[in-house]
This record gives sequence, C-alpha cells and structure tokens, in this order.
Amino acid sequence: MSLCPGLARVFSNPLDLYTPKVVTLWYRAPELLLGSSAPSSYHSAIDVWSIGCILAELLLGRPLFPGQTEAEQLQLICRLLGSPNEKIWPGFAALAPSVSLPHYPYNQLSVTFQGLGREGVGLIARLLTYDPSKRITTEKAMKHPWFSEQPLPVDEEKMPRWGEEKGGGKKRKGRAGEEEKNGKRGPGAGEEEAGEE
Repeated sequence: MSLCPGLARVFSNPLDLYTPKVVTLWYRAPELLLGSSAPSSYHSAIDVWSIGCILAELLLGRPLFPGQTEAEQLQLICRLLGSPNEKIWPGFAALAPSVSLPHYPYNQLSVTFQGLGREGVGLIARLLTYDPSKRITTEKAMKHPWFSEQPLPVDEEKMPRWGEEKGGGKKRKGRAGEEEKNGKRGPGAGEEEAGEE
C-alpha cells in the first residue's frame, strides 16, 4: 500500500524536526494531533495509524474520524478508542499538558465493527494503538491472523479487471456516455429521433 496524500515527507537519519501536520487530518496519528514535533514521532508508526484509518474506512464505507478541526478529531478518536491515559500510553500527559481531552472510559471498536470478528477487530485495534511504540509494525500487520480467516482472499488472477466482464466481453463507452457492451448500445441508443425515418 502506498500512502502519499500530498503531505508526504522523507525522513532522514538522524531525524529532523518537522511540523506535526504531516498527514491529512482524518488520518493523522494522535501523537501528531497533540502537537508532538519530536524527531521520535516521525517514524512508520504514524503511517500505520493512517493505514488503520483507511482499513476501517474501507470496511465501514465511510471515514472513521471525519473531524473538521484537530480538537474534533481528538474527540472522535477518544469516543471510539476510549480516552488515553498514562497506563496505556506512558508519556502521554507530557505531550500536551494543556490539552483537555473528553473522558470516554471504554473502547468501542467491537461495537463499531460488530460483524468483523475477533481477529479483524484485533488488527484494527493494533493499527490504532495510542502509544506509537506499541503500535503494530507493517511487517507484523501483514502476517496478522485476520488475513488467514475464512473467507480467504480471492487469488489475484481471479480478480475482476477494469473494463472486463465475467463473460469475457469488453465494456466501452458509447455516445453521450452510454455504455456499449459487446457491440450493443444501452437503452435508447439507436432509436431514431422524432421526425426521422
């Protein structure tokens, strides 16, 4: 998967200081929303958070955290994942001592993703872990048991391709955007206009 929403940056070793606005708001990790610009914040864990948001969006059919401001974004995250604290995210309080987050005591992932199953909810929970040092790596995520659950993914060669149909025919656009299928035009195509014979 390639993530490059237009705000992508190359990070170097040693890491430089950057602005925390390195990811589109809806996919921005909480450590960045809380204003961390420490070089240690700039590693693949912020991309893993974004991947978790995108996977959840694909499963739900809507954005997971569609905040309009950073404050609203943090509230949406806390509402779904429960509010962070020093126990689950050591050093959290030092990130933004002046930020007051709403108190949500419980994680709601299993409610939001009821039909997903234990392994699927577990993967999303690992991708959306508050503490970036405890967030799953991309390597471990690719080997997560959810990808081995039934139903298994379809082999790539059996996947439909754009412009093909099951019967092997090709789709193409006819006049005025109407779809032509195997040489036949869509509804109304080929009908003569009034007055023509």
